[in-house]
Amino acid sequence: MKVEALKQRLNRNRPMTSVTIRMPEDVVEDLKKVAPLLGFSGYQPLIRAYIGQGLRVDLERFESETVTALVASLKRRGVSDAVIDEALNDWQHPKIMECAKQIASGHETPTAIAKACFEWVRDEIRHSYDYQMSPVTCRASDVLQHKTGYCYAKSHLLAALLRANDIPAGLCYQRLSIDDRGAPYCLHGFNAIHLPEVGWYRVDARGNKEGVNAQFTPPQEQLAFKIQFP
Repeated sequence: MKVEALKQRLNRNRPMTSVTIRMPEDVVEDLKKVAPLLGFSGYQPLIRAYIGQGLRVDLERFESETVTALVASLKRRGVSDAVIDEALNDWQHPKIMECAKQIASGHETPTAIAKACFEWVRDEIRHSYDYQMSPVTCRASDVLQHKTGYCYAKSHLLAALLRANDIPAGLCYQRLSIDDRGAPYCLHGFNAIHLPEVGWYRVDARGNKEGVNAQFTPPQEQLAFKIQFP
């Protein structure tokens, strides 16, 4: 999904409209049965989730030309097929799949699994600067192997664990002031998770410390650093 489109999806105040549709009564009854089993408060949020999931699949399919163009460009510059494939599919790494399954064990809803993944990365993966740890990691599988990473690396792992659990996840970036008084700035990485009853919800698994208290409290966001606008 393009950056501007993602920004619009993250805006809870975006325009809404009502849609009326006719559905067979037996389908509605089946929706009512399935909704609580998936952690939904009713069948209408489940319908919205089904529509959203199908829409994302088609959007990704139609926007895949961008990825294809990127892959072609990398190949022209001598990047091997093996390296490209590994970069695009790191969330399917066996260790990530195993870890994702372990974290999800005992949790029944997407929201509960998302929270467990978030808290595991936040608390179990050490922030490289806070703990003065090496090596500098980037790929999700490397972050998992070495149990350390900077903010962006931890966000890569969280996205991978969520995707391995079939939960849509994306990467977000925030410009931070080094001294909280303007320039110079640094780039901070965190995540957005698509939750069934909330939509896109931002979380920050960089790791808590004095002055930083990131939590998973949907629909309210509690990020590591305060959002400020010029």
